Amino acid sequence: MKKLAIFVAFVLALGLASGASAHKSQVVGNYEIEVGWQNEPPLVGQDNTITIMITNATEHQHDEAATHDDEMTHDENETATMDHMQEEHEQVLKEHEQIMQEHDEAMKGNMDKADVEKMMHDHMSLMEKHEKIMQEHESMKDQMTSEQFTTMLASHEQIRKDHEQMSQDHDKIMEMYGIDDTDHDSEDHDTEVHDDEHDSEGISGLESTFESYVTVNGKMTALEFVEDQDMPGMYMAQYTPEETGYPVVHLTMTTDDGTSEVDFHLEKIKEHVDSPRQQQSQGIAPNEVECNAEKVLMYKISNESAICVSQDTADKLFARNWAKYF
Repeated sequence: MKKLAIFVAFVLALGLASGASAHKSQVVGNYEIEVGWQNEPPLVGQDNTITIMITNATEHQHDEAATHDDEMTHDENETATMDHMQEEHEQVLKEHEQIMQEHDEAMKGNMDKADVEKMMHDHMSLMEKHEKIMQEHESMKDQMTSEQFTTMLASHEQIRKDHEQMSQDHDKIMEMYGIDDTDHDSEDHDTEVHDDEHDSEGISGLESTFESYVTVNGKMTALEFVEDQDMPGMYMAQYTPEETGYPVVHLTMTTDDGTSEVDFHLEKIKEHVDSPRQQQSQGIAPNEVECNAEKVLMYKISNESAICVSQDTADKLFARNWAKYF
């Protein structure tokens, strides 16, 4: 059931093509490291900050990281090639088709509760694979013919739309099968809460232990991180994107356990952000619409659409019951 709860958050927040929060986290040695943009979405020519948050990793996170490493060792040692990417993509399409068939059966009430929970977990894993392939697809665009690129882009778009449909149907399925997101062992829950409280405090004074750079379209830029004095464990490096593309933050960290190198794939840098109306006309769900960094996303009650407004305007609209927060 814990996996189901993870899926719920994943489905509602991932937003593969819509730019939902794209912070990435990995376990390195005894630490959990989370990397992301301070302002999302990142835009070309707009000053931004890349942040690194370092906390102690829990025992549960260590176990998950070890399992993930065992599963991914082969892929990490293999150079991404067109053939490899296309094979992965075809496999994702097959798995996606199967999950959508199961989703249709679930909506008709033709599945067992246990099978529905498994379907949701499988979908979470599949969307993680899809995100990885999307990044490879973009980075290898120059190696594709126009037809190959267009075909793969169309399939990515279809998977994204199906993902949005599953998100919209989620509550109905949960109610239909009597699945409770919070219905898991209370003892384990208490342990998790205790672990979070114990390990959530940031680890200060580590900036001298790591070096980092960001790569966009093959161009590397060194990053100089400074710890936020008001938030221990939060390290910040100013960075202004110069072109669109998928950025990869490379981190080399030296601790008592040795030297570790790890990459974080961050949210795509964009040229601009389309208006809420344009985004919704493209099939993006209102709750997944992107706003410029200084704007707040709200739900306009009169026409059931998303709007991006200043915080001051948002407060007024909410007070007058003209709009609500997602």
